[in-house]
Amino acid sequence: MYAIRKIIKTDKGKATIDIPEYFGEEVEVIILPVREKEMFFSYYMAKYQEETGFVKEVLGNEKEDVWNEV
Repeated sequence: MYAIRKIIKTDKGKATIDIPEYFGEEVEVIILPVREKEMFFSYYMAKYQEETGFVKEVLGNEKEDVWNEV
């Protein structure tokens, strides 16, 4: 997975981001305010990660739960 993390200045509610060509023609954009981002960064990352296929398919699968055997 490719990712770019930048803190950029806005100009009248707008911002411009240069995206590398190897990212392809479609990207996902997540925007967080800087003053709150650091305080809640781990919360936002956890919320973002809970939507991934790995979490839904592997961690959410009863067959993968090692504690079922205990």
